[in-house]
Amino acid sequence: MPCRVWGLLALLCALACAPHRAGPPPEPGPLRLVRLATWNLHDLFDARDDPYDDEVPTPERLEADLEARARVLRELDADLLAVQEVETGELLQELARRTGYQQVVLREGNDVQRGIDVGILSRLPLQGSRTHLDDRLPRTRGAPRDSRFSRDCLEVHVAVPGGLVLLINHFKSQAFGGRRSEALRLAQAGRVREIALELDRFPLAILGDLNADPDSPSLAPLRSPPFLDPLEALPPAGRVTWRKGSRESALDYILVNQALARRVVPGSVRILDGVAVQAASDHRPVMLDLWLPDWEGQEGPPSQTGEGAPP
Repeated sequence: MPCRVWGLLALLCALACAPHRAGPPPEPGPLRLVRLATWNLHDLFDARDDPYDDEVPTPERLEADLEARARVLRELDADLLAVQEVETGELLQELARRTGYQQVVLREGNDVQRGIDVGILSRLPLQGSRTHLDDRLPRTRGAPRDSRFSRDCLEVHVAVPGGLVLLINHFKSQAFGGRRSEALRLAQAGRVREIALELDRFPLAILGDLNADPDSPSLAPLRSPPFLDPLEALPPAGRVTWRKGSRESALDYILVNQALARRVVPGSVRILDGVAVQAASDHRPVMLDLWLPDWEGQEGPPSQTGEGAPP
């Protein structure tokens, strides 16, 4: 092999083994490095006994549950964090208080059986949010007529120049579902795709616990153009986000449209694991870094910037 080829291989190896750096931003101008993440907090219930099938921890257990999640959130250090399996907005507010988040959104969704919802913790100014819990899903063979989202597709607009939209989801569980639950997830993915295409003028991410592995047919609407899956860059063994005993799956996602893909920092996609994560949840947080336009110094307050944001 010629010496110059050996030299090229050595250079590539050195680059691959080098510590991660943010790299150059995608455009000139004032930009900020922002971490976007999603995490299923696993049955974060309060100490009230509700009429649905919720767990009721003791005050001591609730304190331990909150602190276990807070410990991971401090390590994760995300600026925008989508969450799943939280019972109430009050619980999410308490988690925000412990970890320094200024913005919290959680709306009660469609899960009347267990009462778990999706939400967001944010250090960035939010412009508004919209629920899709009453949306009718596309007709899908095997799914009931007039199907709705199992929890919600929570649409969040982030107040940065040019806009940023997050669609936060927690699809139908695989437990006790079989073909019917697969059909429901396909219908949910189809509706999320429709919403995302209606908002394609904005940089946009679809994120959350989609309860299916990447090769599942139910995720085809979201893992085909114009959407991209940055987690494809990870090796299969490093793509696992859920583990219970000997079973493991890749259930959690951050999918991006073309406008947001240009802002993803190369090499920043990561799944956080470790003793603290495993003690807090059966899911692993998924994260990536973005270059976003600096939102400070823009004209007017954040609530007056951007186009087409919900109230």
